[in-house]
Amino acid sequence: MENPFTAKCKQLNRSKWTLRCVLALCFCFLLLLNCLTPYLVDDYTYMVSFATKDWISTIGDIFPSMYVHAFTMNGRLLAHGLEQLFMLMPKLVFNLCNAAVFTLLMYLSYRICSCGRERSVGRFLAVCIAFWVFLPAFGQVCLWQVGSLNYLWALLWGTLYLLPFIRLFLTGEDGFRHHWQRVVFAILALPVGAYTEITSFIVLLVGVGLLLLRCTEGGLKRLKSWLWFPELMGAVGYLLLMSIPAERQNKSGELVLEDLIDRFSTATEMLKTYLLPLCIAWACLWVLSLLGKGGQKKLRGQLLSLVLTLGALAGNYMTIAASYYPERCMCTTALLLILACDLVLPETTPAALKNVHGELAHSLTACAMGALTIVFCFNLVEGTIDIWDTHTSFTARETVIAEAVEAGETDLTLACIHPSTQYSAAWGLKDLDTEDSTSWPNNSMAAYYGVDSIIGY
Repeated sequence: MENPFTAKCKQLNRSKWTLRCVLALCFCFLLLLNCLTPYLVDDYTYMVSFATKDWISTIGDIFPSMYVHAFTMNGRLLAHGLEQLFMLMPKLVFNLCNAAVFTLLMYLSYRICSCGRERSVGRFLAVCIAFWVFLPAFGQVCLWQVGSLNYLWALLWGTLYLLPFIRLFLTGEDGFRHHWQRVVFAILALPVGAYTEITSFIVLLVGVGLLLLRCTEGGLKRLKSWLWFPELMGAVGYLLLMSIPAERQNKSGELVLEDLIDRFSTATEMLKTYLLPLCIAWACLWVLSLLGKGGQKKLRGQLLSLVLTLGALAGNYMTIAASYYPERCMCTTALLLILACDLVLPETTPAALKNVHGELAHSLTACAMGALTIVFCFNLVEGTIDIWDTHTSFTARETVIAEAVEAGETDLTLACIHPSTQYSAAWGLKDLDTEDSTSWPNNSMAAYYGVDSIIGY
């Protein structure tokens, strides 16, 4: 007879109301962290039109600003156009939207990993915990306003784009019931392809891989799919992104063999430093999944996991074509590796646990998840405290600024903020220049606060 406590836990794990409560808690927690995160560095820059150097005051100001941006900054016009749009509103609007984007991304990731399986709140929590623990530069990706729009939102658009491809591969159905839905999806693939350099390319690449893999069952006739049209539209969008003048000038590195080898070494070191445990976990889980018995559904899950892992590696190593590799650019690789691991987690159904292999795999995975949860708890406390400390430091600095302005001071010397963990959005970012008050971001901050100059110490 099953233990009553165990039975109750299983019931809660399968409950849709439990899942809704966890989703609500996830949203509220991220909303709190976003509210504790102030404007940082580039946020001040995007308050001003790149065309006129005046404050952005209307939606119409954004279009000429982004036109000049295309020649002077980079090609991510959609993300930075959204940044300037949010600058027209109170920051709370962005905070609400960003918390919703994070929660939706976690939910979609969970749905991808649980396709064909029963509801599991534990699986959703596993995705969230792994994302918190393994995502490099969490604060820059998920809390910093301009960073979130460039990276977190790109992950959401990319995941939404991949859903029909994954459904088609796993179930044979793409999820669309009407032709107009397919037309809309194909059109929206254009901005998905044009959104950002890494995530856009990788989701298009994974989409192609899944369509080609369908040929393993049914031959070349299974290549026939309307999903090639959104792939084409996405490719057009990506070519438009990469053809923008600033993208070619500012983002690409020298295509010299020695430089490429150095950047390959850098990409390898980044993968080893930040995601080696996740790579090892995937290899162990994938091998365990191969040892057990399973039908076509399990085989498709294994193949999808492999495709996502290859996509993650491609996302890591395509940075050898770029001039530099910040930690936040690893977000695509991290998410795909998390999904790849979750897809091959052992089943916990009674049927799957009837053999020795099933019980052993489940026990090992449970131990690993327990260890990961402990790491998560420590990181959660440490990271949240660091975000709070960063918030209080910025609040204190703004008080100093307000008092100085009230006293008639126009040249300010301010203390720099030094976060201690990657969960703070200010971690790894240039806070204030300590030598040149006319340089970025001091000049933008001085204009924002209405003073002549700001220098850091």
